Amino acid sequence: MKSFGRADAGGGGAPAARRVDPLLREFVLSFADWIWQTDSSGRIVSCTEGVQRVTGYTPAEIEGRHILDLLAEQGDEETRRMIAGRMESHEPLRDIICWRPTSTGGRVCILTGGIPVTDESGVFLGYNGIDRDITGVMEMEKALRTQEAFVERLFDSAAEGIVLVDNSGMIRKVNKAFLDLFGWNEQDVLDRSIDDIVPGPGRLEEARRITEAVISGRRITIETERVRSDGAPLQVFLVAAPIDTGNGQIGFFGIYSDVTAWKRAQEELKEQTRFLSSLLENLPGMVYRCLNDEHRTVEFASRGCYGLTGYRPEELVRNAAVSYESIIIPEDRHLVRQAVESSMAGGGRFSIQYRIRRRSGEVRWVHEGGAGVFDSSGNLVALEGFITDIDDSVTSEEQLRRSRHRMEKLHEVAIALEACRTEIEACRLTVEAAEQIIGFAICSVDLVEGEFLVTMATSRGSADVNRPRTPVTEGLGGRSLATGRTICTGRLSEEPGANPVSDALMSAVSAPIGDMGVFQAVSHSADAFSDDEVNALELLLGHTAEALRRLRLEGKLRDLAVRDPLTGLYNRNYFNQFMEHESHRASRYGRRVGFLMIDLNDFKGINDRFGHTAGDKYLRDFADFLLSSVRKADIVVRFGGDEFLIVLPETDGEAVAVMERLERDKPGEITVSESGSVPVAFSIGCSYWKPDSGETVWQALERADSLMYEAKRAGGASVRAKGGEDEEENPGG
Repeated sequence: MKSFGRADAGGGGAPAARRVDPLLREFVLSFADWIWQTDSSGRIVSCTEGVQRVTGYTPAEIEGRHILDLLAEQGDEETRRMIAGRMESHEPLRDIICWRPTSTGGRVCILTGGIPVTDESGVFLGYNGIDRDITGVMEMEKALRTQEAFVERLFDSAAEGIVLVDNSGMIRKVNKAFLDLFGWNEQDVLDRSIDDIVPGPGRLEEARRITEAVISGRRITIETERVRSDGAPLQVFLVAAPIDTGNGQIGFFGIYSDVTAWKRAQEELKEQTRFLSSLLENLPGMVYRCLNDEHRTVEFASRGCYGLTGYRPEELVRNAAVSYESIIIPEDRHLVRQAVESSMAGGGRFSIQYRIRRRSGEVRWVHEGGAGVFDSSGNLVALEGFITDIDDSVTSEEQLRRSRHRMEKLHEVAIALEACRTEIEACRLTVEAAEQIIGFAICSVDLVEGEFLVTMATSRGSADVNRPRTPVTEGLGGRSLATGRTICTGRLSEEPGANPVSDALMSAVSAPIGDMGVFQAVSHSADAFSDDEVNALELLLGHTAEALRRLRLEGKLRDLAVRDPLTGLYNRNYFNQFMEHESHRASRYGRRVGFLMIDLNDFKGINDRFGHTAGDKYLRDFADFLLSSVRKADIVVRFGGDEFLIVLPETDGEAVAVMERLERDKPGEITVSESGSVPVAFSIGCSYWKPDSGETVWQALERADSLMYEAKRAGGASVRAKGGEDEEENPGG
């Protein structure tokens, strides 16, 4: 066995040196760091100088040591056992990676290999071997593995979905985020077409663009739509980059980012921007930012400033045409600045109301609310806020205050109307309330009497325009009464059927008082009556109508107490009240009172022949005949079933004249039913009562009753008496 160029180190019994051809030696050393030889026991008998460059040990320090002793103590025990086992069985040592110690206490990684050597007779002599320092390679491999592990972890843990696609469009690798994003399992996507896994509406065109970019070695970015496995659409941001997938084949890495929420947020932001822009454009007021200087110099003003002030934004900004401070009413400027400073001192927002003068010269109330902008030192540098026109609100508040006051006064009027004792009193009170509370200067109340509207009360200014009596079918009054609705016009001359008494009258309002009458007001001004005033009037007239109904009901109740329900004539209760009053009046003035006592002849026979209904009609028609035959001052009383009494106050023989007129003008007969008529026949007794006669009223009445019965017994002849003792009979023929 030949050595590798060094003499034996000497020593008896050492094996003879094995020599190698110099050319072979140079060839081996071209890819190995050093060459070594062992004897049959495994001890190093020869090594080249390269060992010192790698391990720091000289060949002399290495030779004589067992090959296993040249393994680092921190080495792999499995590698040690493997080498020992192969050497014991004289097997080749092929490409074994192990660690050699260095002279400095370190270690180097060695790729070692050796072949067993025998002599011509086959006796095992030892190993010829080579070592190559692969520490750098191992460190590079370690770094590469570390990098690969990092890349793998990055790949697996990335928030974006990542896919590796080969040149045929098949998926070779995906991460968890990709699977989660598109709703797939790994076994469902590997070795499948990317177009099948993540389809999209524009997929073909996008595939063409990606292919062109990959072939040209460019990265491409696409914002597009893809579809999940469940069919749900996704907005994604795709970055595709070319990659060598092996054997010169070019595929690409695709990185998918879910931008659905981002796109939605982008759209929402876009919509919010549009909304804020639209809001600023359409707000009924001015959004502003102004400096905290003496002019309140405007830095920004929304377009609403034109409607608010009459000035365009560009005229207000930087005081180009006018400063905002200058359009504040002078007497309000100090109050505005004081209110702002007070609020800023407290660190809060401010809210103030003041007046401005618009470009047109009109003065309007505005409300300003805002907050201060402070610099890093805490100094107030600007104001930001919103100013809006509240003139209508201020006016409305004033109108509301007046309306509340008006309602309170109308409530007082309602109470007063409840206390009225006559319709005239209620009408006058209504007119006064319309004047003082609602503000109507020319007005009247007209009540229905038969076919006419009769004026019952007028305002102080109505003398020249009032018509005391008009037909219920004419004018605005007739229309509002017929329809039950208020008519209000600001152009009276154009109102159909208005018929104003003067061309100077411009406005009118006519409102019904139930079905009992109307209230009318006029004005010399156009559009003089507001909705609030009309509403207040209708409320007032509602109370008036209730008062009139109450008064008329009370009148009816009083009539029920003093009138006969069948004929409508007064009853004996009223007669007693009347005579108590009339006897005092007659005594005061020394006047006589006449009595005509009347009884229907054979009234029982009428009831028996025709029935009580016919008898009632006979009584009513006879009562109407009596009423038509007497003076207004006389009263007619149903005194009994078929007995009537006519009382004639302040009479001097008129009783006899009435008696004669009754006899003369009586109807021949009264139709009592469809089947028959009854002749009219009655008996009359007449008497007088004189205050100084010493006779009572009831005694005079009894005389008339007696004389009536005498006439009845005489066949219906009338008898009159002069009164007192000087009565004389007068045949009734």
